[in-house]
Amino acid sequence: MHMLLEIDAVLIIFLAFGGFAYLIFSAALFYWLGKLSAASNMRALTYKAPLLFIPVLIMFGVAWYYIQIILNHEIVVGLEAIPYFTISIILVGYFYVVVIDIIYYSFKKLGWVHE
Repeated sequence: MHMLLEIDAVLIIFLAFGGFAYLIFSAALFYWLGKLSAASNMRALTYKAPLLFIPVLIMFGVAWYYIQIILNHEIVVGLEAIPYFTISIILVGYFYVVVIDIIYYSFKKLGWVHE
């Protein structure tokens, strides 16, 4: 039970720190996906998405750093957290990619998805 609380806390931190950044990133990504013609291009992009999100996360992290200084005159989360979040975003991002691939290939095997 204690481990589940720790995992929940980490996911809440990811949501609080990267949620808004991911919202903007995913909106831009879906806009761009709408311009792609083949499903294979879209799947290839999903493999790159966690890596493409890193610069966006870093920009929001730096912006958050300065917002903390302006609003609070103190730093709650410093720039030293960016490498930790970057590694974590890659791990969590590719975990989601694997889950989506499993769902996609399961649906394809059942005949619910056609290319």
